[in-house]
Amino acid sequence: MLGSFQDAEDAVQETLLAAWQGLTGYDERASIRTWLYRIATRRCLNARRSASRRPVKEWDVPNVSAPPDLRAAMGTPI
Repeated sequence: MLGSFQDAEDAVQETLLAAWQGLTGYDERASIRTWLYRIATRRCLNARRSASRRPVKEWDVPNVSAPPDLRAAMGTPI
């Protein structure tokens, strides 16, 4: 859903933290699995929304050119 292993790891940590903090609000109307899935989905969607608001960073690795797909995304001619 997030397209990045590191982003997914962050989302898992945020999900577990949110679940731990909201455990008193869990009233067992649904299974714990459904409750965690809902928290995780919200965290992932929020992460995608916030990532779309961030500007694309310029390629700044010296002596290395950006891969073609990244150059196209940044609007740099190939």
